[in-house]
Amino acid sequence: MGTRSENQPRHSAVIWNRIVVHTRQKLYRLNGRHGQWQDNTREDAILKHQLGKFAHEDQMPLRLRHYLSSRDDNSKDEVMQLLYDVLNDNSQTSSAYLAHPCVYRITKLRREGSFCGYRNIQMLISYLILATETGPRSFPDGVPDIFQLQNLIEAAWDNGHNTRGRQETGGIKGTRKFIGTQEAQALFLNLNIKCSARRFRDTVEFSAVDQVVNDIDAYFQRSCRGMEDSSSKVRSTMLAPIYFQRPGHSLTVVGLEKTVHNERQLLVFNPGHSYKDATHPSRPLSEKNKQVTLEPYRLGLKTLRKYSEFELLYLTSNTAD
Repeated sequence: MGTRSENQPRHSAVIWNRIVVHTRQKLYRLNGRHGQWQDNTREDAILKHQLGKFAHEDQMPLRLRHYLSSRDDNSKDEVMQLLYDVLNDNSQTSSAYLAHPCVYRITKLRREGSFCGYRNIQMLISYLILATETGPRSFPDGVPDIFQLQNLIEAAWDNGHNTRGRQETGGIKGTRKFIGTQEAQALFLNLNIKCSARRFRDTVEFSAVDQVVNDIDAYFQRSCRGMEDSSSKVRSTMLAPIYFQRPGHSLTVVGLEKTVHNERQLLVFNPGHSYKDATHPSRPLSEKNKQVTLEPYRLGLKTLRKYSEFELLYLTSNTAD
């Protein structure tokens, strides 16, 4: 009996050590790229933040696949013309720049989930098809659907473009994993459509918000040099829209507004927003209704200051013909 009592603490320690080791094996794994131990729970949280809650999904539900394949009523043209008219008649607008008037506003379907990245790519493609020579050649069947875009991104990875995206996602075909700027860039580069990605982060001297808005402002201003209507209040350019990524969401920038209070606001198409039907009013809008009409398209710096990092993707050397 005495021997058993003397060995009991030692036996308990062995069991405890095994429990600790087993727990660590569940919580940690060796990251081969960095040679460091990482917390799996933290890694999963990061994955879900970057790729969405379906970060580990192999295939989306079949019913969703059928739903996405059967619906194409989420695009709207002539919204750019509506913005031009309302901004031009708005007393709160000092000046504004707009991207090419052909750009379609494309939103998510009601129950589709988080496919904002794909919807923004589609909006850029609408410009390419309607305003450039390269667009119809690259997209002869029109704007690709989500599954066709996934195939195009996978093909870009196969050809060596931004392959880190495949490493991080494990592949996206048939899934609801988030995509971002690098996937959009890979798709366009693989089709020989020139584009340029830029990243902006907070620094000691300048905030990421000021940097990104200054860059967008300069993009539009450069296009207006020498234009006949360069002194007009609202300047409709031949420029492509811009893919705009902030943490957790992406949008399409279609313009920039400067108010009479010397404030700048981005003008965006937000794929995640449920817009009311954007049609031209049959009679002049009141000042209040002008602001109501513009509000869903305005993105102010105050909202953006919550974030310390942004990415932009510009289509370059694909100016309208």
